[in-house]
Amino acid sequence: MTKKPSAPSKKILIIIVALCLVLVSVFFILDAIANRKIKTALTQLPASIQLTYSSVHMSIIKSSLVIDDLVVKYLSPENTKHQHELSIKHVSANGIHLLQLLSDKKLVARNILLDSGEINLDQFLLDKKDYPEGMNAPFESVSINELRLSDIKASIQERNQEKISFEGNCTIESIKIDSLNKSFDKNNFSFGAFHAFAPNVKYVIADAYQSIHIKGLVLDSKKSLFHIDTCRIVPLLNKFQMGEKQGHQVDYIESMSAGIDIEKIDMMQLINKKLIAEKISVRQNRIYAFRDRRLPLETKTKPLPAEYFKTIPLEIRVKDISIGNTYFEYEEFPKKGKQTGILKILHLRVGISPFINHPMSNDPAYMKMKVEGSLMGSGSVRALMQFPLQKQNEYEVDGAFNDLDLTTLNASAENLGKIHIESGLLNSLSFQFRLDEEKSTGKIVGEYHQLVIDKLREKPDEKKKDKFKSFFLKNFIVPKNKDKTLAESKRTGKVDYKRDPSRYFSYYLLHSLLTGVKSSFSLGFLLPG
Repeated sequence: MTKKPSAPSKKILIIIVALCLVLVSVFFILDAIANRKIKTALTQLPASIQLTYSSVHMSIIKSSLVIDDLVVKYLSPENTKHQHELSIKHVSANGIHLLQLLSDKKLVARNILLDSGEINLDQFLLDKKDYPEGMNAPFESVSINELRLSDIKASIQERNQEKISFEGNCTIESIKIDSLNKSFDKNNFSFGAFHAFAPNVKYVIADAYQSIHIKGLVLDSKKSLFHIDTCRIVPLLNKFQMGEKQGHQVDYIESMSAGIDIEKIDMMQLINKKLIAEKISVRQNRIYAFRDRRLPLETKTKPLPAEYFKTIPLEIRVKDISIGNTYFEYEEFPKKGKQTGILKILHLRVGISPFINHPMSNDPAYMKMKVEGSLMGSGSVRALMQFPLQKQNEYEVDGAFNDLDLTTLNASAENLGKIHIESGLLNSLSFQFRLDEEKSTGKIVGEYHQLVIDKLREKPDEKKKDKFKSFFLKNFIVPKNKDKTLAESKRTGKVDYKRDPSRYFSYYLLHSLLTGVKSSFSLGFLLPG
């Protein structure tokens, strides 16, 4: 026979049941209050912010908040044509500490998920730092274990055109913001780990009529790695329209780079617009450049490399940059003529150590760049260029061409220089010179065999020999052979070239070299170019 509970036991059981009912009721009441407060807060926004959603629910028992079909728009009161817009299909937050939110004004959550959405920002409002007035966050600090953005598309619009667009996923761990009223620097904002994957990124450089297309971008803070599968530069106009549109000579560039990696990158410094890393490597490149010399030359001063690097809107400090197998092709339409000249460099490799664009007093004296390749697929060229990181130093160039079949240069020599190379082997051409803002000085030493050159007629529609000028070239200006049996002094040319500040550094280098070549001949001043 079952023993009946005593009277005191019944009373205790009734009290426990009653307390449970009260607690459940309190949770339901608090849920209702919390949901009402959330909905009220969402309606009490500045007039410049429009917010809509299909449903919102906060559960105190589950410590969660769920919003479906959230759309937020910000319209500047002063610039009604410009707006930011965010639309997220599903927003969920779990592990929210309600007491800390209400009492200490701290947002503490286990995880927040933004799933399937679009973020569209307006560059005009970003530049003006146009933010809504009278809007204060309901919390002062933030602590989130994990923030995850899934299947997100984002873009920045400028002048009614898409400037930047990308799609992908992103996860940020251990986010901490000490104060929302302070700037987001490393003293106020931190995170434990960051991982992002973007299958497609596009950046349009409107003023340059070019776009950059990136495939397979991965950013992983745990591995301190930034990776890109491929990066392409795509012109928005054809090679002749590019210069015509800008009204002066420009470099039209098409390129494709594959296997780009940045190793041991400091993620937190990216927030401060600083790229600090151990190494940048590019596996391979294919680059095509074109210039139309018939257009007027832009006369503004072109800075030398060290000064140009300072204009990059990012402070860069990288110990080593390695650029792998590269095919480079340069085509030029001459100022006078009807056909272009083409110059190719094959198997080009470049190494830079270190790369610093904002040097400090304790940095190395020089940034060193090593270059090697094959000119027109013949022979080899190597050079060491040293860019000064301290203003009092000069640029230094030291290198050599070896075993170059000079007839391979006819594709450019005939159309650009009006000369035809019948035969010739350049055994070696070493060069050393220094450059500063004003001029270059140094020397070249050459050795060649069987060099026979013809001068072509100047008429653009003809490639016939100018017999008179060719006779002088062969018999008085350019000897057929200059080998090691000659004294080095007879094979040496003086580099003394005054810089044209309206020209780029590559032009400065080339014409410094050509000046030395010309001066190595007794009547070299008569040579074209």
